[in-house]
Amino acid sequence: MTGYPDYAAAERAAYELLLRHGQTLPVRPMFLLREAARILSYDEAEEQLGLSAAEFERQYGRADAFTVRRGGECLVCCRMDGNPARLNFTLAHELGHIVLRHDGTSPAEEREADHFASCLLCPEPVRRRLLARTDLAVEDAAALCYLSVAAVQMAMRRRPTAADDALLGRIDALFAEQADAAKPDFSGISRHSLQNSSRFAKKS
Repeated sequence: MTGYPDYAAAERAAYELLLRHGQTLPVRPMFLLREAARILSYDEAEEQLGLSAAEFERQYGRADAFTVRRGGECLVCCRMDGNPARLNFTLAHELGHIVLRHDGTSPAEEREADHFASCLLCPEPVRRRLLARTDLAVEDAAALCYLSVAAVQMAMRRRPTAADDALLGRIDALFAEQADAAKPDFSGISRHSLQNSSRFAKKS
């Protein structure tokens, strides 16, 4: 790839994947990943890769997740003991690397995978509908998309790409009812995992 991230291609790939699988909010990248890769905890990855605990920590200890290609198989290795909302974004990021056929870890590829993850979990039509609401706390939007507050705040600041209007319309039809619902369902979601709480600024 070139040295510049192709945000439009990343966004389009995320939306095509959502439409192909008919996802609802919150999108579950774990489900989508299972069709493209084998998901391993760090303990399982250490054994699969044949590394000592010390060597594994030296190579991968600071990463929340990483993807290894072995033959025709992708192994997505991730921390399973962290913040579950953060893990949701991390898995979407790794899915982005696979779907976009990245072959390295260049800064451009990392930005593309981040953009893919953000668009997958909080698609542009959802982002617009949430921004139009004055009754939602950031924490509510985070629960709806199952993102950390920091990640949903970044999504709200995201600059739209020149995505195809027809494609955006199909994505909007998929998620509009949930995005406009009175309140997201918090059942089974730890509010602590979503971190802070604050409100979107009301429109003047």
